Amino acid sequence: MNRNTIGRARALILGATAALGMMGLVPGMAADTAPVAKPPSLSNKWRVEFDGRAHTGGEIIFAISLDGVTTNITTTIPKGEGENAVAKLVRDQLRLQAPANHFHIETDDGEDVLVKKKFGTGTDNFGLQLVSSSVTGILIDIEKE
Repeated sequence: MNRNTIGRARALILGATAALGMMGLVPGMAADTAPVAKPPSLSNKWRVEFDGRAHTGGEIIFAISLDGVTTNITTTIPKGEGENAVAKLVRDQLRLQAPANHFHIETDDGEDVLVKKKFGTGTDNFGLQLVSSSVTGILIDIEKE
């Protein structure tokens, strides 16, 4: 199984678990809660890869964990957007909603978003996780760089 297949499977399982949990169908998970994520891995640079086209509109939510504080970043994705447009929308929301002056955020190869810590700001390594996605047709893979 290659890296993209594993990443796609992970994104689908996370999305399905979140959806079932929100409907109250996962034992031990209240209907109004999302799954509890394990503590994030830390890195100074992350790559988020998008693949596909949005068959439905929805929201993609990431969590950035920095210095013990987690910030959720929500991006609304319209139906029909391709991977490059999704990457730009996510990049723009990360720039707006992430803790100020700690990160350099850019697109790479059109469909990837790079999130790097700014050096010289005293920022520790940080975690980046996919919390949920209600967008179908867009596959998301997050990797340390």
